[in-house]
Amino acid sequence: MRRLACLVLLLAAGCGVRATELRTVTVCQLYDQRQSPPAGEVRFQARALMGPRHGAIFMDPHCPPGTAIPFRFADHLPPGSQAMKFDHALTGDVMDLSLRSFDAEVAGTYAAASAINPRGLFTVVRVAWFHKSPPKSP
Repeated sequence: MRRLACLVLLLAAGCGVRATELRTVTVCQLYDQRQSPPAGEVRFQARALMGPRHGAIFMDPHCPPGTAIPFRFADHLPPGSQAMKFDHALTGDVMDLSLRSFDAEVAGTYAAASAINPRGLFTVVRVAWFHKSPPKSP
């Protein structure tokens, strides 16, 4: 039965049909659902900030002040992928402690809020696009 399911998924991918569609959400929605986040991968557009004061967070100017989602990149990003390029753009020179700001569309998974991560934690798996933006403090 499992082999049949794999064959169906493989055939669907070969025909250009996605087995599971990514759900598009907003930073506001994820933040509001941080106690019980959506299952599976989601995608959204947001501003990514990285710096010594904020760590790495996604925010959206359409959300209430203080609404931010901490994030990290998946452990094994494909070399040369947009996600790998975005990770390098955000981390930059380790001696440069200035705030880095980019607008991006990302996809990944969101782990529920916990005592360690009260805002939850988003893991970036894929990046559709990104570009440098002017810094805006949360």
